[in-house]
Amino acid sequence: MLRRFESRLTELSRRELIGLVIGPLAAVGLTAATVETLVGVSGPVTDQLGDFLFYLLFVVAGTGAGPALVIGGPLVVGQILLARRLLEEEVRGTTDSMEAVTRLLLWPTAVLLAGQWLLFPAAAAGAAGYDAMYGLVSLVVPPLYFVPLAITRQRETSLQLAFVTGLLFSPIPVVVALAPHTVANLVIGSLVLRYVPWGLVVAAMGVFAYDVGYRMAATERECTD
Repeated sequence: MLRRFESRLTELSRRELIGLVIGPLAAVGLTAATVETLVGVSGPVTDQLGDFLFYLLFVVAGTGAGPALVIGGPLVVGQILLARRLLEEEVRGTTDSMEAVTRLLLWPTAVLLAGQWLLFPAAAAGAAGYDAMYGLVSLVVPPLYFVPLAITRQRETSLQLAFVTGLLFSPIPVVVALAPHTVANLVIGSLVLRYVPWGLVVAAMGVFAYDVGYRMAATERECTD
């Protein structure tokens, strides 16, 4: 979808882009909290309001969306700042920016992607004390692929396929690592509420990160061509 609509994304202003990212997240959170409240046991308005706030908090923080947003967000911002600095250095004629970007941004992210899948069998086997950490890493890693993906798309480098593949299969480690290995599934009736918010947060952050990375790489190429 990013590949299909990237030209339209780059035409949006920063305010329009932020609205595109935040709007659907807010709508889904409010809708999920409203539905959960309305299908619950009816009671006084104060109880209904308390239920609504609880479910809204659950959607934001109690699902995979919380770590992805709280931990992944700052990491993506740092990634954007690093990419901007590396790309601007070539414009000033001080270094080969693409060599620096590949060495300091693209390859480390690709190594992280490879490491996640190399450790996947251990998490899938349900190793004691390991699933929670692997699940947390799996929740946070996918947002980090969008800036490198945008740069590799713009510069047509060989790592593009690795980042696309990593994103397409990123839900698998999350589901396996967080899925209960016993019959005591406390959220059996709320699996959608557990995983969908995470996917939406990752996608929303990814749209913003991809657009920023794509514009930076395009601007750098225009300045150096």
